[in-house]
Amino acid sequence: MPLLDADAVMVRAQTGELKIALPRLFELTAGDELGDVPRQQTFALLSSSDWQHWDPPERQAVVSFADTWWRATRTDEDPLVSVDSVLACLAYLGLPMLRWLGPWLEDLDGPGARHLADAVIAQFPDEAWAGLPDERSQVLAWARGEPVILGLTLIGGVHLAEGKLGEALDQLLG
Repeated sequence: MPLLDADAVMVRAQTGELKIALPRLFELTAGDELGDVPRQQTFALLSSSDWQHWDPPERQAVVSFADTWWRATRTDEDPLVSVDSVLACLAYLGLPMLRWLGPWLEDLDGPGARHLADAVIAQFPDEAWAGLPDERSQVLAWARGEPVILGLTLIGGVHLAEGKLGEALDQLLG
């Protein structure tokens, strides 16, 4: 399966071979190499497979990938996949949103501030959120909270292009 393209891997995953296809799906998803396959489809498949009841090593592999992809994306100056898109994908896993949002506050002294400001200004626009209105609402409510506003204002603002902090604060406070 390591050499199969995205369509072929997705077909195999959808026809009962998800656990075998998952390493390749994760590779293609993180590398933004899924072509026409929506990246959230990998995580929707996991959600429908009830992955949280798999054996502990299998569950841990999913969580480890998710944690690593999330950390790498929010700390990368120019990630392959937008932070907004990664967060939407991770929301499909059914874990508490605070698991993903809490660590973002620790990254505001660097690229994480820019990614957060961009997502806030755009109001988390990724199409993957269409299937997750409650989770998107949680993210927007979290972003309007005091820790985020103070974090962007006191720490993250120095990492933003001119005018971006004002735009982000207009969205958060408006």
